[in-house]
Amino acid sequence: FDWVIVDEAGRSTAPETFVPMSKGKKIILVGDHKQLPPIIDRELLERAFSEQEIQKKVLETSLFEYLYEKLPNGKKITLNNQYRMHPDIGKLVSTLFYEGQVSSELVNLGDKQHQLTQFDKNIYWVTTSNVKPIDQIYERSIGTSYTNRYEANLIKAILEKIEQDCQSSGVQKTVGV
Repeated sequence: FDWVIVDEAGRSTAPETFVPMSKGKKIILVGDHKQLPPIIDRELLERAFSEQEIQKKVLETSLFEYLYEKLPNGKKITLNNQYRMHPDIGKLVSTLFYEGQVSSELVNLGDKQHQLTQFDKNIYWVTTSNVKPIDQIYERSIGTSYTNRYEANLIKAILEKIEQDCQSSGVQKTVGV
């Protein structure tokens, strides 16, 4: 191909990125290495650790991140406007991960208002770090997954507040947990 564009290149391992790159004359890697790292198969990861002196960070570093750090500024472009999040959330993400370089000025604020009266902010942090371990009930589930009834009940209470707020305000909302 004359051009190969690899989307989500920040999430792919180097070998996964090399395959499409080998098919193109010019390559564009699109991604964000400051989000989720590549997913490495657990069996492969364990085998690599046992056979070689390989550090986990080396395997989790995408080719995209490696090249981003090594290439001169003239060979890379960083987008600095986001359009998906409420500006309050966008500002938080920009400050924490992008040195304040990502702007939310072009976000349509009207589309991002949640219209709930019990929640006067756009970001809420709920911590369970102050809960004594005895209050948290952990149950072993399938494999290595755990359930935490305390956190589940806390989330349920928050969802019930949202439902009450929606009913009293006459609005309908969808929620992802």
